[in-house]
Amino acid sequence: MNTLIKILALALPITLGACTDAPVSSDDFMTAAQQKQCLLLGQTNQMEEAYPALLDEKWDRNAVGCGAIYAYELARQSTFNIELKLEAVAAQLTYFEVLNNAYPKLYKSGALGKELNELWRATRQRASHLIANVEYLDGVIPEVNLLKGAYKLASVEQDASDREALRAMPAALKLIEDSVGDRPDMADGLGLYLLARLKLNLPSFIGGDTEQAVELFKQAITHQPNSLEFHRWLLQAYAATGDVEKEKQIISKVATLYDDKINDQDLADLYKVYGGSAHRYGMEKEIAFYSKNRKALFEQKPYLLTRKNGANRGHGGNDPITGIDPNAI
Repeated sequence: MNTLIKILALALPITLGACTDAPVSSDDFMTAAQQKQCLLLGQTNQMEEAYPALLDEKWDRNAVGCGAIYAYELARQSTFNIELKLEAVAAQLTYFEVLNNAYPKLYKSGALGKELNELWRATRQRASHLIANVEYLDGVIPEVNLLKGAYKLASVEQDASDREALRAMPAALKLIEDSVGDRPDMADGLGLYLLARLKLNLPSFIGGDTEQAVELFKQAITHQPNSLEFHRWLLQAYAATGDVEKEKQIISKVATLYDDKINDQDLADLYKVYGGSAHRYGMEKEIAFYSKNRKALFEQKPYLLTRKNGANRGHGGNDPITGIDPNAI
């Protein structure tokens, strides 16, 4: 699950004395390299000030990793701040997304694969520990089930067997369905969006439903009408149903939208997705728009990752569908 989980402010008029934080070894929740990189560990005020901005630096996985660790540490130190604990879970999900994008698409073994797997396991430890501290509130706060479901999906995207990933999906579906059933408008349509992603990606025998996914994405967009991410997945849902005209409408529509909530790295990545789709259908005006704006973004912010698809041991090259070099988009 390659999306940022946003948590609304939660007011809890109850006593939280039941919340416990068992100590966790630093060897479990971060790697030795992270202990050296994350220089603000132990400095509460500095961690609190730094972690939100670090989580936004998706082009730098070390920065995002430290942001996730700082959020975890702050949540672990607090007994009563449930909002902070939920935000810390969301921080781990953000880091899962960044790590997932860092994995090589082929040949995942070797030094990089080993390093990423170690980071993945440490992130899984942090997230599971945080969830254990808030899951007793799942009947009170729908966001808890939403995060639990999102975690179940994100945690098996890498460093897990196909069987483990398949087993996680029905459980995640029920958690997210329950949370959306309680609060359809939760987190500006985020619950609807996550449920739609599941409905689109799951096989029908365990709850997948492409037509329902389309409707859920459309409902999510009513809550965030300018979201390029929500529209990207509606585009994919239309592709799954074979509705080419609706795909073209989305490609054209998105070129007119301004998403003021999107991360710069996500924007660069989505311009590539939309540009590739425009190439597929020969939409010259849209091709020019996405190409021009993506190149301008890299010129203004050269630290962003280009996500180039280089040839690797004979793999790579032009898109087999469009015949276009994807790095030219």
